[in-house]
Amino acid sequence: MAGSIYRDGVRLVTQGARRYPRPFLVAMFGAAGFALFTIASSWSLGRLVDRVVVPTFDPARGRPPWQSVAGAVATYLGLSIGRSAFTVLRRGFAAVFEHSVSAGHRSDVTDRLLRQPYSWVRRRGAGDLLAAADNDPEAAVGMLPPLPFSFGSIVLIFSSVFYLFAIDVVLGATALVVVPLLAASNIMFVRKAEEPAERIQAAVADLTGVIHETVDGIAVVKVLGAGPARRKAVDVKIMALRQAKVAALRYQTGLDLVLEVVPALMIVVLLLVGSYRVRDGVLTVGQVVTVVQLFERLMWPLRMLAYTMEALPRSVAGKQRIDSLINEPVPLALVFLPVLAASNVFELTNVGLVYDDGRVALDSVNLVIARGSRVAVVGSTGSGKSTLLHVLAGLDAPSSGLLRRSVDAAPILVFQEPLLFTGTIEENIQFGTKMSTTQQSLALDRSSATEFVSTLASGVKTLVGERGVTLSGGQRQRIALARAIARQPNVLLLDDTTSSLDPATEAEVLEALRERTVAETVVLVAARPSSIALADLVVFMEDGRVVASGSHDELFDTVDGYRAIVSAYSVASDHGPLR
Repeated sequence: MAGSIYRDGVRLVTQGARRYPRPFLVAMFGAAGFALFTIASSWSLGRLVDRVVVPTFDPARGRPPWQSVAGAVATYLGLSIGRSAFTVLRRGFAAVFEHSVSAGHRSDVTDRLLRQPYSWVRRRGAGDLLAAADNDPEAAVGMLPPLPFSFGSIVLIFSSVFYLFAIDVVLGATALVVVPLLAASNIMFVRKAEEPAERIQAAVADLTGVIHETVDGIAVVKVLGAGPARRKAVDVKIMALRQAKVAALRYQTGLDLVLEVVPALMIVVLLLVGSYRVRDGVLTVGQVVTVVQLFERLMWPLRMLAYTMEALPRSVAGKQRIDSLINEPVPLALVFLPVLAASNVFELTNVGLVYDDGRVALDSVNLVIARGSRVAVVGSTGSGKSTLLHVLAGLDAPSSGLLRRSVDAAPILVFQEPLLFTGTIEENIQFGTKMSTTQQSLALDRSSATEFVSTLASGVKTLVGERGVTLSGGQRQRIALARAIARQPNVLLLDDTTSSLDPATEAEVLEALRERTVAETVVLVAARPSSIALADLVVFMEDGRVVASGSHDELFDTVDGYRAIVSAYSVASDHGPLR
């Protein structure tokens, strides 16, 4: 288990280094320079003690010449300044490396989210995806900031041990005892902390999902009086996250204790051993000072190496979650075969769609949609109407059968519950593209939105709030329709898009949709007689199947289920039956 996490950690670092080599290499260079200058400055301090401090307190030797004092002090200061310069280099480029890798992870996650089909995004859940886009990249780079310091620590450890043994074998062996002790502590911590780290990342995703749902549906929560229940659900997730973090903290606290106590004890031991070596004439006072200072300076890098090990389990867990997401294969795009008849936009042959839970959404659908037609899809709730439009739009890939779409078709789907983004009406209409004022105005006219937009204080510059919360349902539908029309689609898919409009406004919108200038081909989910009247072809669905298709009159006379639905809507809307 521990070997696996170390391999994953190495892979995490090497992938980042290959992607952003310059900041990584410069940070490592700074760390190596820091290590070497640390040893050199410790040596110069010992030299300063032997040549300046000790003679000053020894009347027999007299005061040292000022040239010797100035030289020793200048050497120590120069090496200390060089050490500081390499410290700045290491820290600065380590931060650049960390933020570059984090930005790369976020970009990779976002790219994969946008490339995957709608069904995949829907299956993952909002909390999981939000965590993958934000929290997991942050966790995955947790071990990177101290990494250059850790590299410098390794250089410093080996160089220091070599230097300590060169000064005195006894002191070198004494100092060396601490290295395997701290290494064993790190290995034990990593092994124990791996499972809590994985639990932390999973708990963060769960908590994010519950909070997202609560905030997103806050109006429903309030009107249903479900606040206490939602609070309890959030508290359960919070406690799960707390327990995972406390479990990880127990191991971290033990490691911190070792890192504080062991080095302090070792400094005392080195002073005791060193004092006896000075008494025996083997070492000078300056050499003992060099050893103690070098060991003291060695302890902080050793702590940083331990901090890297502390961050390793969570970083690996975050990276594994990112990899599990971005490594999921993107399903093959719909194959748009050029053999499709030029007069047709869509041809569906035995198309089926089964959800992950086994529910059959579409079952052996056979349908041809001609270019330039107006098609109404009618059926009861749950009959597969919206799913059919999702398939035509490419949001869901069929589980079986063959869907062929003309190569020049660029369908745009407008949902029954449209989503507006935080911003102005103009920004929502132009979302993702640039268009002229004429295009925008024409789209507002054809969606019957010009009049209500003109009554707003700032017109198209009016802020609509998140999800268009400041607009009514009908206003949101018209803005969403304008957004689609402004892109001048040749195929327009409408999922009951006029359901929130009053009859007069709906009539204006439907009249605009009759024109070929809005879209060459229109497929709309319909129930109201006014919407069905727009269609050249009516498709009636039941239980995910196309039961019948033809003109309204043909279906009204021959299909009982169709006649029942249309008649019911005719009575509810005070329209007479379409005859």
